[in-house]
Amino acid sequence: MHRLAPALLGLALLLPLKAARADMVEITFDFGSSVLTVVSTLTINVPPDGQINRMGAVGGFPAIQTSLGATVVQTGNANIKSLTMQLTIDGGIAFFGKVDGTVTATQLGTSTGPFTNTQSAVFGTPSATGNGLSIFLRAMVDCAGFACPGSFPISISATQPAPTGNGNTYTLMFHNLNTPGAASITGTLPISLAATGTGSPLNAMFNLTGVEVSRTFVVPEPAYLALLVPGVAAVAAVGLLGRRRRR
Repeated sequence: MHRLAPALLGLALLLPLKAARADMVEITFDFGSSVLTVVSTLTINVPPDGQINRMGAVGGFPAIQTSLGATVVQTGNANIKSLTMQLTIDGGIAFFGKVDGTVTATQLGTSTGPFTNTQSAVFGTPSATGNGLSIFLRAMVDCAGFACPGSFPISISATQPAPTGNGNTYTLMFHNLNTPGAASITGTLPISLAATGTGSPLNAMFNLTGVEVSRTFVVPEPAYLALLVPGVAAVAAVGLLGRRRRR
């Protein structure tokens, strides 16, 4: 029994690691039904004034998986990662104001935020506390006509500035997260396309609509069995050393 004591102690020390783990469900969303709206001297909606060629993201939510394989989301911290977007703008009225160009966005890193009611999550920006929602923008947009808003041409290759008027945060709403294939996401994502040099920026709002493409239930690594063996061996070695000293 005395020889087993160190091994049992090692097992007892490692059990809390298993109990403390937080499993997650990761859901891939397609944002192809979203709309970019520019309201100024010209009103541009993409689509139909252009098209969203590609847009998607992956959302991670704390969850448990039942014995029948069902997902049950929990409160905690959610995350958004791999947000990408590429769109073409082609709208307006000839001679009055014709806008055309391309805009791409790529998320930098992973953004985390509180997910307290299993329906919405608040994601900060780099200027807010925590792991912010940082987006790198590339844009080349031009406008021809006397009613063109802002200053053109617009040429951007920089990190998206923090939104104003909402505490430097983005709030996203989630729906049907527990139903495989039916999850969706809605929200707004403001962007500011600032012209090169002086002049007013072209402000726009993404009205996000995302639908589930796929999901994966994630169990954090490393595996607990992999931790168990070296942990027990280490504590057993300490026990053996103690017995040798007493002799």
